[in-house]
Amino acid sequence: MHRSFSIQSAVEFLTTYSWAFLLIALMLGVLFVFAFTPKSIISSTCNFYSGFYCYDAVFNTVYSAGHVATGSELKVMLSDTQVGIINISSFNAVISGTPSFMGFCTNTTLRQGNETICTASFNSIETPGTINMGTLYIKGYYCAYALSSLNSEPCTSREGNYIVLGNVRVQSQ
Repeated sequence: MHRSFSIQSAVEFLTTYSWAFLLIALMLGVLFVFAFTPKSIISSTCNFYSGFYCYDAVFNTVYSAGHVATGSELKVMLSDTQVGIINISSFNAVISGTPSFMGFCTNTTLRQGNETICTASFNSIETPGTINMGTLYIKGYYCAYALSSLNSEPCTSREGNYIVLGNVRVQSQ
C-alpha cells in the first residue's frame, strides 16, 4: 500500500506541474532562437524609385585564386518596368558610406520586362553577417518608342540622360 501511494503522488506531481515545465521549456526555446540564431534571418531588400523592379541583392567577399580576400561585390537582379528601351551606361553603388570603384550590368539594352544582373565592386572587405545599407545608381539613355516598334528599334540615339536611384539593405556573406 505504501508503494502505490508514492506512485500515485509522483503521477499527481507530474500532471500538476507538467504545464509549468512545458512553459519553461518553451520560453527557453524562444530565448535560444532570438539570442543565438545568426542574423541571416534578416532578408536583403532593394528597390528603385522608378524604372526598375529589384528582385534580390547579394553582398559577397571576392577571393583571388590563392583564396585571399581581395574586396567585395554587390550583385543586384533587376527587371525593367518602363515602356521603352533603356541603354544602361553605368551602374554603381555606395554601401555603408563606401563608393564602388567599378560597376556594370550583364544586359545593357533593356526593354520592358527584360532582366539584368548589375554588379558593383568594392575595395573593402566586409565582415560576414554585417547588415549594410546603401544607395544604387543606374545611368543611361532612354528611348521612348511606340509600343508596336519596341522590339525592332535599336535605341542608338542619346535622347536625354536617364538616372535612376534606389536603395538596398543587404547582409554580407
